[in-house]
Amino acid sequence: MNSVMFTLVPLFIGVVALFVFGSVFMTFFTTFRHRGTIKQIADEALRQSRHRSSPQQDSTEPRPSSTSDYACDHCGAALGAGTEISPSGDFKCGYCDSWSNIKS
Repeated sequence: MNSVMFTLVPLFIGVVALFVFGSVFMTFFTTFRHRGTIKQIADEALRQSRHRSSPQQDSTEPRPSSTSDYACDHCGAALGAGTEISPSGDFKCGYCDSWSNIKS
């Protein structure tokens, strides 16, 4: 009985190790083989991420029109009702996130 255990346990460990090393080898081989495709997918994802994070001036979203006396110097958007203005007159545009001054 003991001799069977001493034969089966190392055999089982060897088979599991073979599967583990084989899967690691195949993962590296597949990654190396398709590295160009992986790079293209990563570059496209990065480009789309940068495109979404930076507002474009030619965006299809309509820009708020300036109906008040105070508007953003950069995009022309009117100040919103909740826009905070500092004592020196600085405010941050809610549309393009740039800083302007109401006194300029």
